[in-house]
Amino acid sequence: MRSFLTKVAIIAFLIQAGVVEAGFIGSKVVADRRYPDFTTILESRTATVGPGVEFTSIIGEVSADISDNRITVKPLITGTYGGGAFNGYTFTFTGASKITGVTVDPTSTFGPVIVSFTFNQIALNYGGATVDFPFAAQTLLNVTFAPSAPGVPLPSGLCGGLAALLAVGYSRKRVFRCESRPVL
Repeated sequence: MRSFLTKVAIIAFLIQAGVVEAGFIGSKVVADRRYPDFTTILESRTATVGPGVEFTSIIGEVSADISDNRITVKPLITGTYGGGAFNGYTFTFTGASKITGVTVDPTSTFGPVIVSFTFNQIALNYGGATVDFPFAAQTLLNVTFAPSAPGVPLPSGLCGGLAALLAVGYSRKRVFRCESRPVL
């Protein structure tokens, strides 16, 4: 009976506990280099977000480090991004929290960049941007997410009612055992 009550207590705790999600850590990310339009992918790479730099080189042009709520893109070469409908990178996440906002940090030195996003993808269009000092430049993106879904609250009397029901069931089990013993 003790193990049964322990299991019931654990289940009740898990029901009342909220869901904890914290951004990108642990999610899978696909980084695509796209040019001359959004549908043409020149290179695609996959990684899992964690400690360290996720992409040390995307087509030899940039590196990308992704933390829980920030993406840092650093150019690896000097040059100018040509025109075209889209000339940049996309980061598509699986298993991450829902993206609700992306802003370019004012301390960014690699740009100009046009940023767009959906609930699971961030696109960076560098069309026309010039990189003069690649190792000093970087684009910093601050990402916000939808709040974590809290657990569904139980009505206040449900826990007490469940405890009473368990107590009645336990006492009935004891009474039934006493009445069913053979007489010697």
